Amino acid sequence: LYNEGLRLFMESEYEDAVPFLWKSILLFSHERDKFNVNDAFNQVLMSFERQGSLAKGLAFVAIQLHQRNDQRALGMLKQAYNLDRYHPDVQGVMKVMGETEASIAKGRRYKEEEEEMKDETVANNVQQSGSCYDTESCLRENAEYSIESGWDDNAQSMYGQTKLKLSQTKVVPVYIPPVQPFVVSENKWWDLVNGKVDWEPETFQIFQRYITNETTVIDFGTWIGPTLLFHAQFSKLSIGLEADPVAYATVEHNLQLNQKTIGNSGWASRTILENVAVSTPSDAGSLTMKSTGAGNSEGGVGNRVMGTTSQEWSVNGYSLPYLFGMWGVQLKPDPVFIKIDIESYECRLFPSFYDWFRDEAVLPTIFVSFHPQIEPCTRSQMTKVLEVFQLFARVTCKDDKIVLDITPDTTFDEFEEMLDEADCLSNKDNSDFVLSGRSESCEVN
Repeated sequence: LYNEGLRLFMESEYEDAVPFLWKSILLFSHERDKFNVNDAFNQVLMSFERQGSLAKGLAFVAIQLHQRNDQRALGMLKQAYNLDRYHPDVQGVMKVMGETEASIAKGRRYKEEEEEMKDETVANNVQQSGSCYDTESCLRENAEYSIESGWDDNAQSMYGQTKLKLSQTKVVPVYIPPVQPFVVSENKWWDLVNGKVDWEPETFQIFQRYITNETTVIDFGTWIGPTLLFHAQFSKLSIGLEADPVAYATVEHNLQLNQKTIGNSGWASRTILENVAVSTPSDAGSLTMKSTGAGNSEGGVGNRVMGTTSQEWSVNGYSLPYLFGMWGVQLKPDPVFIKIDIESYECRLFPSFYDWFRDEAVLPTIFVSFHPQIEPCTRSQMTKVLEVFQLFARVTCKDDKIVLDITPDTTFDEFEEMLDEADCLSNKDNSDFVLSGRSESCEVN
């Protein structure tokens, strides 16, 4: 069954492939079958995604599980609802399962563990979810856990007010060469990139250099969408994360405009949004996000933000390995590109990747922005940053133009000297690094 499903999948006969792939999952036997069940599960969802609707695929899985009285069905339906709550299949499955928009939106956040989602318990859950070696454990995790924003009433109110305002805002076309034009809600900021790139031009060049139609892109924070709506047009899949309710409402609205404009067969259908923050495993849970003004691209969950804090709200933070498990994203065989721009929290987050990456044979390409002008990393944090850098074959700074000669033997003093000589960490602006490839000198345990 799996081989026939795989053959049809490879021949782009996605609709015909689904029954074979799904049956192979239901009938899987560890003693008899040699294929990877997680691969089959991902291919089921990819078949729907390539037909234009991942939400439809998740709804399909949800109803299949519901018909078997499997409690994991609600987790699948929740994901489908988050992707496209208005899809007729999602609405149909909701009716069959007796769920309403209110019950779906409320969700089941970590069951009875909501108040205990900290430290070692969270770290263990993250490791299980991030590994996700077989579909059984993936589905179990998806049923027991979900991706919830955790926004407080203040954030929910800002989101609702912004959506109402956007519904009355003029829609305008934007063209960021060389991708195709797209549409957005009118905002003077878009003048900086419309027909030209006067805002971080090197960022768009780096996207074009490292992202292909085989690349899954994880983009956080994605703000109102300039980077997401750009690289989504030539990636395999783009996932944007934005914890600011005003910015999220805006990028969600902009994405929905393009989904309506180009239909289910275009790049917008391969783009996913999450209204959560990315955190270290030990920070996972409810976080406080601060900003000088919601929607201004300078909010964060770190100790400080640019300027004087005038607004705060609660938002859930999840570790990246956990989110990878929820999305079914793996570091191989297809390439993964991660863009990190989180207003100084990177000093705490980035070092936490070491425990994840050190045992991975294949590493993602990472484009990370540090913000010393907001809050510089401590010496202890930079020591751990070096440890992560040493796992990669190539590390660059200054818009990917200066290669740093970092090896497993590089000392911290040598690392500091490299950064100073190349002026990689500027106190006046963001300081970007690009990491790619796995260092052959670092052994995989």
